[in-house]
Amino acid sequence: MQTPVRKVSDLFERSCKVCGHLKICAVFRAVGPLLSQNWDDENRPFDPESLATICKEFLSASTIDILREAQ
Repeated sequence: MQTPVRKVSDLFERSCKVCGHLKICAVFRAVGPLLSQNWDDENRPFDPESLATICKEFLSASTIDILREAQ
């Protein structure tokens, strides 16, 4: 049986799209729609999914998968 190959960059990508923690981020829920509705892609001050770079609760879904495999 062949195990799937994972990219190292997948483990360290900090984006709300790949976050695996169970808590729903209130900041992302508030800021994401606000930035999406009020600014177009070119003028948006930052991508709301990049809030993961400063999130204390961020946990990569790939990391969770690796820990499950290790058990």
